Amino acid sequence: MVSDAKHEKPARSRLEEMVPTHLRHRLVHQDSNEWTTYSRSGEPLVREQPHNLTWVVTRFARECGIDPKEILVAYRTGDFGGSRVDLDIKEATFVDDGNPVALLGAIAEHMEKGELDALPEGPHMDPAWVILREGYDPAHELEVESLLTVSNGYVGTRGTLFERGSPLGPGTLVAGLFERIKEDNPIPALVAAPEWVRVRISILPEESEEEREEETASSFENDILGGTYQQNHRVLDMGSAMLWRELKHQDPAGRVTSVRGFRLASQEDRHLFLQSFTLIPENYSGRLRVEAEADLYPSKHKSYLNPYPSRIAIVRARAGKGEPIIVNYSYAGGAQISVAQIGVLNVTGNRLMHPAVSRIENRVANHWEFEAELGKEYRLDRFVSIFTSRDSRKPAKQSRAHVTSMAERPMETHLRSHLDNWKSRWSVANIEIEGDPASERALRFASYSLLSAANPDDDRVSIGARALTGNSYFGHVFWDTEIFMLPFFICVAPDVARSLLMYRYHTLTGARKNARKNGYRGAMFAWESADTGEETTPRHMTSPSGEKIRILTGDQEHHITADVAYTAWQYYLYTGDRGFLAGPGAEILMETARFWASRVVRKKDDGKFHIEHAIGPDEYHEDIADNAFTNEMARWNLRQAATVARELTRSPETRAGVLELLDRLRVDEKELSSWTEIADDIVIAKERDGVTEQFRGYFGLEDQTVSLERQPGGADFRVFLDIETLGRTQLLKQADVVMLQYLMSDQFSMEQKRRSFEYYETRTLHGSSLSPAIYGLMAARLEKGESAFRYFKMAAEVDLENNMGNASGGLHSAAQGGLWQGAIMGFAGMQASLEGLSLSPKLPAHWRELRFQVHWRGQLLLIRASNQRLEMENSGWEPVLVGARGSGLRELAPGAARKWKPVSENHWQEVA
Repeated sequence: MVSDAKHEKPARSRLEEMVPTHLRHRLVHQDSNEWTTYSRSGEPLVREQPHNLTWVVTRFARECGIDPKEILVAYRTGDFGGSRVDLDIKEATFVDDGNPVALLGAIAEHMEKGELDALPEGPHMDPAWVILREGYDPAHELEVESLLTVSNGYVGTRGTLFERGSPLGPGTLVAGLFERIKEDNPIPALVAAPEWVRVRISILPEESEEEREEETASSFENDILGGTYQQNHRVLDMGSAMLWRELKHQDPAGRVTSVRGFRLASQEDRHLFLQSFTLIPENYSGRLRVEAEADLYPSKHKSYLNPYPSRIAIVRARAGKGEPIIVNYSYAGGAQISVAQIGVLNVTGNRLMHPAVSRIENRVANHWEFEAELGKEYRLDRFVSIFTSRDSRKPAKQSRAHVTSMAERPMETHLRSHLDNWKSRWSVANIEIEGDPASERALRFASYSLLSAANPDDDRVSIGARALTGNSYFGHVFWDTEIFMLPFFICVAPDVARSLLMYRYHTLTGARKNARKNGYRGAMFAWESADTGEETTPRHMTSPSGEKIRILTGDQEHHITADVAYTAWQYYLYTGDRGFLAGPGAEILMETARFWASRVVRKKDDGKFHIEHAIGPDEYHEDIADNAFTNEMARWNLRQAATVARELTRSPETRAGVLELLDRLRVDEKELSSWTEIADDIVIAKERDGVTEQFRGYFGLEDQTVSLERQPGGADFRVFLDIETLGRTQLLKQADVVMLQYLMSDQFSMEQKRRSFEYYETRTLHGSSLSPAIYGLMAARLEKGESAFRYFKMAAEVDLENNMGNASGGLHSAAQGGLWQGAIMGFAGMQASLEGLSLSPKLPAHWRELRFQVHWRGQLLLIRASNQRLEMENSGWEPVLVGARGSGLRELAPGAARKWKPVSENHWQEVA
């Protein structure tokens, strides 16, 4: 940070000349009139006039997720009247320098050379920040690969062993790049991207140089696949988003080689992927060969779920300093992926050895051969760049330029930028639990999984059901994203939430096509969506006996249309982003309301509107009528669209834009009124003994119940019965009415929620990973503490313990989002309204305190909750309204905190 108060402001060009573009985002420049930050692309962003230096430092720290003690303030004597102004920022480091701009340039030069920070020596030492997997078990390798994925929302790479690869084929997926699978019912699927982490290490036989030249890389018998692992463990460091590998390998001759290093997908530069490791000959000296290869898809690695490249071309493969290997993968539909790599081997001290290039069989590789000495370290650094046809018409040209530029800088420079970015995210996303490190770790894993799946810079992609961790569901996007994942992003990373909702906005054209194709108006969001928003649900599946079974979800599970609209409103509710609401949000609300107005059918016998031929969240019951969840979500959608349209036209700041939107959509007052009238006349679900009937006729089905002890992970044996058999019973797949009473909480009394929960709990099989977290959340709100934590633990173990048995196909991203909601909306009891934010903690007995942060109306709130105390602190710049259950809402000023304590079961009282 530089202050030039009372001095002539240096030329902008001089400042930018001293600080390289990729480092400028770490800089704030202040003078008497303004303060300037720099974007991550190096462009200056002029901000408003600062109140004082404390204000600038504090705001910079909060916006960038930096601890004030890590900030350097460089200034000239007298800039602040001979003092450091107030001491509120005493944690920062102050340097009295005659030329603060030159000082910044010198610091930038050190950063560029990597002289400030060395590479980390290993993962986080706190077990609550890491996921560790020891050994190698082929029977469980696929689920381990999913668990240890590194991703940055653009590309995800599973935790495959660098020397083996994956038995399922390439473990890398690129967001938004779809091709059609060739089968009798073609559907789009994320393409199988090339493996960029493959490395081979071989101990060469002792022979003459002439004999060695006749050998090929494929003939070496002593590569790391031979012999045995003495030690082999992988550690995912969630704090730094790095996958660490440490192994000791013994070959048949007894020679032991240790390898230690990491891989990462840069969060700072989403086209950059890094791999670095050090190898040590533990008990021998000899000649080693190291190969860093670009996998050319040998047929044995062909994935059965992903489109396969129709053409593979080696664009460039030359030996020498800074020369990249570039491989281009082309697919039948026109998609392309280009992968460029440069590797450097440090052989002795700082002597760098540049690679040769070999083309053997189905691969091309950089390779190094050198004489290795007993006990000495040899470090390989790899820089990999990936671009696709979504980025450019010539992705190979882009990947070449990019990797060449990246390799000119030390690994430390890129690593520091990556770590800074994750540090900023974790400064908001981190959750701390006193008294339960296992739950703390599970929530961090959920946050890590969600953050690493998102790319706020690309609002034309969303997060699929398994994100970029596996190929189950072909990369398709479901309601999982809006209802389960987006609440996390809305509270923790609103920029990501907006981007994900913009994906739905950009796919409105596809949603309109879906509606027209099915005879409806407006926009009908696809149950399974890919890149265009058109319906991509497979029409059938093949049973183990070879029978083709019709899939009806794409035809009947229409509640997703209201789910998207509901989440668009929730985003506005939490963020106050009126620009979004008046633009994309309003269009989504109105086009989905128009769909529901055409989807309902009025019956003559009762004069009410009904929704026939539907599937609710509980997919064991198909082709049903008046599903309570679907009806109520449709009712809400119709009312909310009319309300928002009218309110926005009354507001001077949004009136003109919304009137233009209404005119473009040809929505008039008559249609708005019709939406309200239809909503009022949609049939309401029946009740029996205070229990909301899931759908018309449900109570008349064969009543079977579930033993809760048989549900450690949704594994009740009856889940394997066919849908037709299950459909004749009251057994459920997942939360349905219970989900409705969570989302529409204000419409149901506590007694209605309690009765419905207790009824459906004993009939739910939890055959979906989405279910346990919602049951846990509602159990917490109903003060069923033991059940709440049991469901919370079940949700936490969906991936960490693979309790559903299908983590091999990728992580369950909705379960991760549901787990976060279980903790924050359930145990902490957080609820939002137009008026303000309130909490009512009901923590598990062994949780002494829960600490977390959320964004609320543009301000960051720090919340500390226990069963005896609640505290909220406003770290933002504007006042907000907050409260605890029964205490009413109070203004919370910037920099201030409020505290409450419970005085009765349903009432908290504010304390001084």
